[in-house]
Amino acid sequence: MSELRAAEQNQPNNRELRMGTIYRYARPELPEHRELDAMPNFYWHTFTDGMPKAKLERGISRLPCVQGDEGERVPAFLLRSTPWKAGSEATPWHDSFDRASGTVTYFGDNRLDPATGEPKHVEPGKSLGNSQLETATFEHQSNDDVRRDNGGPILLFTGVPHAGRQKGNVRFDGLGVLTRVEIVNHDAHWSGSEFRNFKFEVQLLDLEADDWTVRWEWIARRRSAEASPNEIRPLAPTVWKRWCKEGHDALPELKLRRFLVEPLSLPRPPEGSAATDRTAQL
Repeated sequence: MSELRAAEQNQPNNRELRMGTIYRYARPELPEHRELDAMPNFYWHTFTDGMPKAKLERGISRLPCVQGDEGERVPAFLLRSTPWKAGSEATPWHDSFDRASGTVTYFGDNRLDPATGEPKHVEPGKSLGNSQLETATFEHQSNDDVRRDNGGPILLFTGVPHAGRQKGNVRFDGLGVLTRVEIVNHDAHWSGSEFRNFKFEVQLLDLEADDWTVRWEWIARRRSAEASPNEIRPLAPTVWKRWCKEGHDALPELKLRRFLVEPLSLPRPPEGSAATDRTAQL
C-alpha cells in the first residue's frame, strides 16, 4: 500500500474546503503533502483515491460524470475566477459578487483566440465548459430533487496573490447552485470582432451550519459509481440537502448572508506595504 493511500485511510475525514481559506495550488502536484509552503495543499485536500486529480487549469472544470443508482451524476463543478485577467482583450468580462443577493455573476469560457483574433466558437454553447454549465443550469432548475442533486454542486475558487506569489494560490469562496444563464456580447477592440459568451448566475449557499466547510469525502463519494445515495447524502452540507429537497423556492432562506471573506475579492496588501501606498495614492 502506498504512503498516500495509507494517509487517506488514516485521515479520511480531514480533507475539506473551508470558505475563505487560501490553498497552495502548486506545480509539481504533490497530493501526498498536507501542507506546502506553510499553506494547506489543494491537491491533498481534494485527493480521491483511484480518481484523476481535481484541477483548476480550466476556468470551468467538471469532475468526470458517473452512472449511479439514480442516473448520471456530476460529482462537482470547480469554477475558478482570476481577477487580474479580467478586462483583457481575450477575456473582457469581469466576474462579480453581489453582496445583497449573495450571487456571483460568472462568465463562461468562450473567448478570443490570440493567434487569430477571432472567437474560439461562433456559438457560445459550443465551448466545453459553457455546454456543461448550461446543462447543469437546467438540471438545477428542475422540479425533480434527484435531477437537482445529479446536476452537481458548484465549488467556487478565486486565484489570489499570497506570500509574494501572484500565481499558485486559490481561495475557496463557497458552494453554490446555478440559477440562470444568458447570452452576452463582447467587443474585442484590437481585432474589431464582437463575440458572444454565456453569463451564469450562481447563488452561493450559507455554509454556517457546517462551519463554512465542504467535506471532500462527500465529493469523493459522489465520484464513485458504486456509492449509493444513502452513503452520499449524509455527507452533504446541510444547506445542500435542503436545497435538493425544496429546490430554488427555498433559496431566499438558504442564500449566503454572512461570509468569512467576500467572494471574488482580492486580499488587501499588508498595511505599510508598497502596494498599500500605491493604492492610497489612487
